[in-house]
Amino acid sequence: MATRIPEPWELGDVLSEVSDLLEVGGVSVAIKRLSPLRPADMAAVVAELSEDHLRQLLERMANEVIADVLDYLDVDRGSRVFDSIPETRRPAVLDETSPEVATDLLHRIAWDDAAQTLVRMRNLNIIGDLLIHDDDDAGGLMSPTFAKLREYWTVRHALRVLRQMDLDPEILRELFAVDAQDTLVGRMELSELVFAPPNATIGEVMNRDVISVSATEDQESAVRLMQRYRLPSIPVTNVRRQLQGVITSNSLVEVAEQEATEDMFRLFGVGGSIATGYDVREAIRNRLPWLVLNLFTVMLAGYVLSLFQPTLNAMVLLAAFLPVVMGQAGIA
Repeated sequence: MATRIPEPWELGDVLSEVSDLLEVGGVSVAIKRLSPLRPADMAAVVAELSEDHLRQLLERMANEVIADVLDYLDVDRGSRVFDSIPETRRPAVLDETSPEVATDLLHRIAWDDAAQTLVRMRNLNIIGDLLIHDDDDAGGLMSPTFAKLREYWTVRHALRVLRQMDLDPEILRELFAVDAQDTLVGRMELSELVFAPPNATIGEVMNRDVISVSATEDQESAVRLMQRYRLPSIPVTNVRRQLQGVITSNSLVEVAEQEATEDMFRLFGVGGSIATGYDVREAIRNRLPWLVLNLFTVMLAGYVLSLFQPTLNAMVLLAAFLPVVMGQAGIA
């Protein structure tokens, strides 16, 4: 029987229970309390723990479980959790996460620390290739895990290779074809491959009209292309058009949310990089000057309005526009 989806207030109760257990040193019991939760729900609880409680929990939690938690957190909250993991265990934890998540987390720490962590990882080459790209580039958003077929393979051989790849079924939905030099030449869906003639070559049955982006292009360009052509994924290539990775629809949603949040912050005059776990002192230091300025403009508007008190007394209808004037003063 499937486990029902917990309500937000129920996760809040779990957070209180786990915090109380960690407060008295009951780490094993706290981990046992979290274990029935789905990874996404566990991540929501773990991300809200205090720094001390987070360190206590992660010292005893299995690497695979921590990796599941990191896979379901955004970069800001994931970085906070990652910073609380003992340094000696960080490489093993990142090896269990997806390459994209590992790359994002390594981007957030000092380069020396990232290099020391990277050299102790099993996925050194894969993560190293992703780290050379900026976070805002398509290359920084792509996944290096995808299904690649040679255009000269027969359909029968391609299906045999796919069975041996042991990839996630979600990844196998979209297949990409390359030539002998790894140049991207086509794409096709798994269903098209399954129903194609067994002796036909991939080059004969694939769709050669393939839309791709360069690894150095801005990630927003990739998002716009995926939205415009309603693509489930988009391949990423280098300057020689060799296939480097794939941006999936999951990444599309994350980028769209991030851009919408940054636009909202800019609309209200706030920097777009504010995180959930923002330090209170830093928040006060950044916002207090603007709040004081806002207060001053409102007081100035009130003073200016007082100069027109006789006019307002004579024409009471003008008082209806006072909230608009005061509101504009607050926005200034």
